[in-house]
Amino acid sequence: MQFRNIVLMLGLVALLVGVALAIVWARLPAEKPQPEDVAMRHPAILVVTTDIPQGAQLRADQIAWKEVPAADITPANIVRGQVSSDLYVGAVARRAFGVGEALARNALVLRGERNFLAATLTPGMYAVSLSVDPAQIVAGLLRPGDHVDVILSQALGDANGIANAVDGTVLRDIRVLAVDQWFAGTNTPAEAAVPMAPAATKMPTTITLEVTEVDAKRLLVATQIGHVTLALRSLEGSFVVSDVSLEGAMPVWSDEVSSAFRPARETSVASARGTVRIIRGSKVGTD
Repeated sequence: MQFRNIVLMLGLVALLVGVALAIVWARLPAEKPQPEDVAMRHPAILVVTTDIPQGAQLRADQIAWKEVPAADITPANIVRGQVSSDLYVGAVARRAFGVGEALARNALVLRGERNFLAATLTPGMYAVSLSVDPAQIVAGLLRPGDHVDVILSQALGDANGIANAVDGTVLRDIRVLAVDQWFAGTNTPAEAAVPMAPAATKMPTTITLEVTEVDAKRLLVATQIGHVTLALRSLEGSFVVSDVSLEGAMPVWSDEVSSAFRPARETSVASARGTVRIIRGSKVGTD
């Protein structure tokens, strides 16, 4: 009888231990599947969530993974598990992509790759870089994607050696492609700027502008004959064609800004008109 009680007690203890182990096991957090396992069981490719024009840079909110049957995956697709999607944030599209379309690796230029700047250019446009100081670029506040006017300042002298300064706009509504090593795409204004190098605390020294072939020549000549300043345009004004052509825009002379130059210019203009000799018979006069 005593032996039977001992067996029953041991069985009860074993049962209690088993129940306790089952409860503890049930409360343990489930082991999370490894990313590789998820990628193998649920293959996905990288697609765009909005229309992407040619030359635009990809933002993080414009790309996402889309699960597809493994049989539908092609070598051109960007497959989850093989690479991180972060690698393609800031990449430039060589061609346009429609919403939901799969990204193709050979249709993208990654940050730091060759031809990255060329890929950001609007077709038919050129990139020209200028060495600048803070006073020329709105105290260093210009950002990639901004639009600017290019103003040329010159100190001119007349035949009498009298100096006269003149300012004039040589280019209008020019897109800033890069500020030092910061680049921008074409799909948004300044928010699209993507750093190509760690952020620097020093003022930028180089500005890269997107211009036509003719404007590139005008800009290079302007840097040789005077002092160039970049004037920031408002967001509304950056996408509206100005009614005033460059040919019709009047330059601003120094005597329009300071009265100290007015007598000098008036004298200069009067002397520049020259003298006319009038002969009446034997008399000679001037006018």
